Amino acid sequence: MADLESEVSCTVCGSKIGIKRCGVCKITYYCSREHQIKGWGQHKAICMVQMNGQSSAAPGNSLRMASQNESIETAHNTVNSSTGSDACKSSLQHTQTNTQTAKDDDAIPFDERPVLKKEFLKLKPRATESYIAQIAVQNLFAQGFCVIDGIFSQSQISNALKDINNCLKENKFDCGRLEGGRTSGEVEKQVVNSNIRCDKIMWLEGSESHLPGISSVVLHMDNILSEFNHFLNNRYFINGRTKAMIACYPGNGAYYRRHVDNPNGDGRVVTCILYLNEGWNVQEDGGLLRIFPANTDDYVDVAPVANRLLFFWSDRRNPHEVQPAFKTRYAVTVWYMDKAEREKAKQSLVQEKMDTFQGEYALKEREHCKNERDSMCQTIEATATDAVSSLTDEELQALSTLIKGQNDPDAILASLGISPNITQKLLQRLKLL
Repeated sequence: MADLESEVSCTVCGSKIGIKRCGVCKITYYCSREHQIKGWGQHKAICMVQMNGQSSAAPGNSLRMASQNESIETAHNTVNSSTGSDACKSSLQHTQTNTQTAKDDDAIPFDERPVLKKEFLKLKPRATESYIAQIAVQNLFAQGFCVIDGIFSQSQISNALKDINNCLKENKFDCGRLEGGRTSGEVEKQVVNSNIRCDKIMWLEGSESHLPGISSVVLHMDNILSEFNHFLNNRYFINGRTKAMIACYPGNGAYYRRHVDNPNGDGRVVTCILYLNEGWNVQEDGGLLRIFPANTDDYVDVAPVANRLLFFWSDRRNPHEVQPAFKTRYAVTVWYMDKAEREKAKQSLVQEKMDTFQGEYALKEREHCKNERDSMCQTIEATATDAVSSLTDEELQALSTLIKGQNDPDAILASLGISPNITQKLLQRLKLL
């Protein structure tokens, strides 16, 4: 691509920074080679015409699929915070990450409306998983979310929290990332931006034998969600899940601004969050999860109190934010997959990768053809120069006399069987006589 200094923008992303122009068609502009490759599928029709010498008018998470335990890591983002538990604070000091730049204008201001106090459904730990699933699905269809308290035993909550604090002391948490692409395998699309998200996270299968407390609560969540299909009326079919994301907001105002878990149809249909925070007071500790149901001005406030299980649709129906937390805040989150949407997302990802591959191949092939043409032109040039150089002075003088005064010397030389490439070199030589 050739450098361009005029005020134009990238065809793929609209950026006006570092703009370059396609060196072949001279029509289309990109900010990087990556976007040139990405846009090749639509651009090739224009560019191939130019390449063939014809005219053209300018145009106006890693995912592992398993039968019932699919793993996908979603991307998040964090900010440093100086208070909270000693373990969480120590973990922050030791974390390193490759930080890229995300757009700060993507940061949506926190909603400042007053906290809504609401009593949620409370069940006993002995409630059956099928009954819990039935209630959850009914509420999801009715209002897009469901909050149930008391499902886990006190020992389960305490043991899970113990495991998390041990992992923090061992520095196993990392900076989360803002989501990019449709799976966590697309690492190049994921960025860290402390102006948008502020927690520490750790990904687990949810069945680690050395973390029995976490594994116990994740297993209970899995067993509940495995019952959902009996009540979803074939609108969805849950057949997999992500890894479990263990999140710690280290206090001192750590937050996650308004966002949607699954804005791009990556397969996640239900977000399931278990809170582990004993003695949490929203008025003093903050950390409120506020949901903004789509197509309404209403909002739902969920305090992250211990033994509270939250379900909500993962897509654009439920934008939500975690408001600044002033005490260390813990949660276990698992996303559950809809089979049809997940398959469609995987197919789209494969198609995108194939388009990228084809774009890379086409560009390399085009560069190869150009190099071959350049090499051939150089060979012809050298051959013509050698042919003219081999003529004696007498022969050159005879040719000069032959074309002298002729209106079309090229035609005269062509009639003698001299090729056009040699003709140009020869005429240049004869002018020197």
